Amino acid sequence: MQNYLNNQRNNNNTNSPIVQAFHAGLYSFLSLTPPSTEITEILISRNSPGEQLRLWKPVFITPDNEQVSLQLEHFFPFSLPLDCCFVLPDKFKVDCTLSRSYYNIVKECANYHHPFVFNYPEPPMQDVFFAECARLKRSVVISNIREKNSDTLWELHLKPTVKESLIFGYICKPDHLYRKVAEKVDDLMERRKLPLVLDLDDTLVRYLPDPEIAEYIKKTPHRVKTLKDGRKIVLVEKVHEFLDWAQRFFEISICTIGDQNYLEMVREILDPTHTRIKTIYSARYEYESILRSSNPQRPAKDLGSLFSFCVTRNENRNQPGTGNSLPLILDDNITAWPIEQHDNIIVVRETRNSPLWNVSLYPVVQNTLQAVYNSFFKQLDIYSSGQTKIFPSCVRCYKEYLRWELSQKISDPFNPYPSKNIPPPLPYSVPSTTTQPPIQPPPSSLVQPLPTSLLQTQAQNQNKTQNQNQSSLSSSQSPPTSQNPSYSQPTYGQPPLPSSQLKNPSKAMQSLYYKNSNYNNPPSQQQVPKIV
Repeated sequence: MQNYLNNQRNNNNTNSPIVQAFHAGLYSFLSLTPPSTEITEILISRNSPGEQLRLWKPVFITPDNEQVSLQLEHFFPFSLPLDCCFVLPDKFKVDCTLSRSYYNIVKECANYHHPFVFNYPEPPMQDVFFAECARLKRSVVISNIREKNSDTLWELHLKPTVKESLIFGYICKPDHLYRKVAEKVDDLMERRKLPLVLDLDDTLVRYLPDPEIAEYIKKTPHRVKTLKDGRKIVLVEKVHEFLDWAQRFFEISICTIGDQNYLEMVREILDPTHTRIKTIYSARYEYESILRSSNPQRPAKDLGSLFSFCVTRNENRNQPGTGNSLPLILDDNITAWPIEQHDNIIVVRETRNSPLWNVSLYPVVQNTLQAVYNSFFKQLDIYSSGQTKIFPSCVRCYKEYLRWELSQKISDPFNPYPSKNIPPPLPYSVPSTTTQPPIQPPPSSLVQPLPTSLLQTQAQNQNKTQNQNQSSLSSSQSPPTSQNPSYSQPTYGQPPLPSSQLKNPSKAMQSLYYKNSNYNNPPSQQQVPKIV
């Protein structure tokens, strides 16, 4: 009976609603199981009709082992690759989620065509996984998409819209994605540029209300600019000169938590010709979404939102230039970035003891960026020549520069007397010019007179010894005294010595304490006369 009903169901004469209702009632009366209409596996290609997928409801297993079912809304077969037939199961396991910049690479590899459009999942699942991806502008990756009669594996990338209404699906080859990422790095290296990310507020500009900005208009009117909406901002001193210099060596991007409209208006002031700043990105949407989430302490900024080569996957983990090794960040707040990206940050601070707000971009920030740039491309040339197999890293060059700067500060001479009123200790004690009080002779009653012959002999020996000492002292250098013309008063409050003089302590001591170049060595280094 089961086989008979199945054969009748597959017959073309069973399309009538009356016949279908009769068969359904007969199945129920005989307690038989009707044949399943669910699709466990389908084949799709450019020749596949859209009606074939109307019963396909794939289930996606999230990293938290939750199952989310999606309903296919549209299918565009001509968006699939040529001469490819894919085997799609009814269940997919989500491998990972990737940042926004990687989604741009996916669109390039797929020629900006998405073959699948899914409806957004129904509650309550929409607030668990795909809603989080939509609010953080991340895409979902499903690997191991098989091609029929081939060992080639593809990937399915799902990108929820920000409005949480639709989900677009792309099919790409992983090798094509990795090659696109490598091309981004190669393009930077060929142009001899490094990625530099600049914060906006309290780093390059500061927004001030009208009562507070009046003092800036009075004292530094050239720094005050008006936005298109009428608001006023204060620019950092010489910010345009800094951007002109930096764009010669770096590819500049701006990442801020300010909204997109504010960011575009400020860019028109900083870069009206759009030649200094390459990319601008507002993390305002992520910031507001994180504040409403269960973990509001997460940082909103991320290098992966700007650069696809900062997104590390297992397959391209060892690819040169991937990860967070290339970009440098200029920001006043490190908590806005993930902790694994803190080594990339050059932290700027407001100028101390300044009556008006300002950030000094010269000379410390400029020197640091220039030193990292020179060190990186010097190591890159060594890597390109085959002398080493280690690809250079900006983070490593930055750490080496900080280590060198700290060693130079440690080697600087320590001046315990910064005040000019307190003289530093001399390299040796100057002989005192004050005369000692004469020694009183003992009473004559206690002194016994010596013979006259003995007194004459002692006087002759004493005169002979004094003559020999004077001749020896004349041939050697005597310690400088106030009566000596080679002596000069020490000068106090001298600037720190250059590192070149620190290698010779005697010259360093000479330039620090004495103006006269004819410096005499301390007594411990002088030629001591022999006493006969």
